[in-house]
Amino acid sequence: MPFINACTAPPHIQTSAAVSTCQSISQSLDVSSSCLCDSRNHHHLLKKKTEHQHRHSAHVLMPNVPPPLNLASTGLALIMLSPPASSQLLLLACCLVSCTTAFLRPATTALSTRLLLLQGRGSGSKGVTSSESKMTTTTTNTAVGRSKGTTTALSSAYSEPTPLASDPPFRIGHGFDIHRLEPGLPLVIGGVKIDFEKGSAAHSDGDALYHSVTDAILGAIGMPDIGQLFPDNDPKWKGANSSAFLKEAYRLMTLRGYKIGNVDVTLILQKPKVMGIKPQMKENVVSLLQTTPDRVNIKARTHENVDSVGESRSWVVHVVILLEKV
Repeated sequence: MPFINACTAPPHIQTSAAVSTCQSISQSLDVSSSCLCDSRNHHHLLKKKTEHQHRHSAHVLMPNVPPPLNLASTGLALIMLSPPASSQLLLLACCLVSCTTAFLRPATTALSTRLLLLQGRGSGSKGVTSSESKMTTTTTNTAVGRSKGTTTALSSAYSEPTPLASDPPFRIGHGFDIHRLEPGLPLVIGGVKIDFEKGSAAHSDGDALYHSVTDAILGAIGMPDIGQLFPDNDPKWKGANSSAFLKEAYRLMTLRGYKIGNVDVTLILQKPKVMGIKPQMKENVVSLLQTTPDRVNIKARTHENVDSVGESRSWVVHVVILLEKV
């Protein structure tokens, strides 16, 4: 009879092992397994066992179960049937342990696996969690679908903001834009058209300064970015004057209950030089934002002949803006 570990075997093997063990012991004592496993017949078992010991004067061992005794790991181990009283108790205890292990271990395993899965560490019991996994995936996909739908809606028609009681006294926004410089296109910076051999490659007029200020305002008041509100695949904005974008951003800002605190613009391009037109660019921004000149600053610098900006293949604008609660 091969040795069976009742703690690690599958449930149907555990149950069979428990029954087989009882049958083996009963055969060695010449009694039925039902007598062994039935505590109500323990007197009959004790009598049979004592007679058997007196006839053979030897100890009876469970077949193929190696020593030492280890009930915790094997469920059934070495059983010696002498003296009669202790042997009866030990035998009944072993049967009880085997049967209990065979029937309770599947439930314990399922519970442990369930706990691991709830903690996000389990990899087994795929059958148990497959429906939950599908449900989670479906819910996630539905949420993503809603998010995409919301984004699509905002691209064409966005909700206008309103003041909130929880609004902070100040809000900070940052804007950034970059455009390629290509031959034969117009170059407009801060609403000023510049005579240059290259111009901005863009869907609108390509005024990166206005675009950056617009994005800074939108970011400060928590609105979608300029690309969502004025998509570059909308024919309506083909070649549009970018001042329209800045005017709309200002309108949304006032609806949100804020005004301009200050605007700081950093214009980065290698060519052309813009020192002579900086006052005009500043005046245009002040006018569109309906603020005062002391609240708008425009700085310009080259890129030291580094990368595409330094090689006059593109130009960049950064804007930081502070909004004040009205």
